[in-house]
Amino acid sequence: MRLLKILLVYPFGTGSPPLGMCLLAAELKKAGFTDVTLADIVDDGYLGEQIKSYKRTKEYFMERLREKPDVVKFSASVPTFKVVYDYAKIARPYCKYIIFGGPHPTLFQQKLLEVAPIIDILVYGEADLVIGELLSRLEKNDDLKGLNN
Repeated sequence: MRLLKILLVYPFGTGSPPLGMCLLAAELKKAGFTDVTLADIVDDGYLGEQIKSYKRTKEYFMERLREKPDVVKFSASVPTFKVVYDYAKIARPYCKYIIFGGPHPTLFQQKLLEVAPIIDILVYGEADLVIGELLSRLEKNDDLKGLNN
């Protein structure tokens, strides 16, 4: 059993399950991580009236943060990056590592690390191919060099 507490955050939910994040959760569980939680936040201004689930609220996100996860992994597209980055700023005091993945980090890689210092690790390309190994190395405090997707 793995000991890392992992929070996967999709802070711009659309009402449909975030299949990419669900795939990451499945890969993490396959790698032996048992404490994996998904927060798919549906903002009040966007479908908030139609989707009534506590697990899709900012309050649920904050409750999960108060549990002090080791890792908070965000997914960011180009149009949602600002919103996602604002959530990462909220998460920073609660966790050891902030990881970003998704289309925005895939497109902007190194530049993003330069302009967004709150991000500890970027995962670009197909995150499901490396997420288990990445978090295994973090858990053991191993070097991340040579980890490719």
